[in-house]
Amino acid sequence: LQFDGALTMTHHATNLDLPGEANITTAAGDVATFQSTGSNTVQCINYTKADGTATVAPAGLGTIPVIILTKNGNQTVTTATKEDIVTWTEVVDSESSFASDLWTPQTAGNYFLTVTGTLTDLDDGKTLEINIEKNGTPLPNGGRQTHTGHANAVTMTATTCIALNGSTDNVGFTVTHGHGSDRTLSASGTMASGFKIAE
Repeated sequence: LQFDGALTMTHHATNLDLPGEANITTAAGDVATFQSTGSNTVQCINYTKADGTATVAPAGLGTIPVIILTKNGNQTVTTATKEDIVTWTEVVDSESSFASDLWTPQTAGNYFLTVTGTLTDLDDGKTLEINIEKNGTPLPNGGRQTHTGHANAVTMTATTCIALNGSTDNVGFTVTHGHGSDRTLSASGTMASGFKIAE
């Protein structure tokens, strides 16, 4: 079968068994070979992307859900206002599950998450807070980090391990500062990642 455009094939253990047990977003020119092993039971036994890239997650990750994000452009952050960190570039999105600045892993389990943010300038004694949020609620115990500035650029990282239900829980990232006027969240110093911890 040769595809002539983009669609998402969703992995299912029996109905549509895909390589690496991961969803595949097709592109024009991609070629796949399928076999039917029973009524409504189909297995993809080969998938070749037209651009030559790998079909599943990078080597060493196997079928573990993983996401790696970099910030696409600087972001102006209003003082004393919690704001979503928006406009990300997906470096890796193994399940094609990142949309609208939220990651909704499709596989239930325990996840390691991290986000790093850089504010270009923060007055001495002013605060910066970086949050990892689950379903819109900031996470304690490492998922939230607060720093007191020192009249310079400030970079900070928040990390956490949390349980996520497949396809129902989402993860987002927020930033808050108390500089007193708008500050800039730097694209070059802001990134996020997460992956399911192997069980």
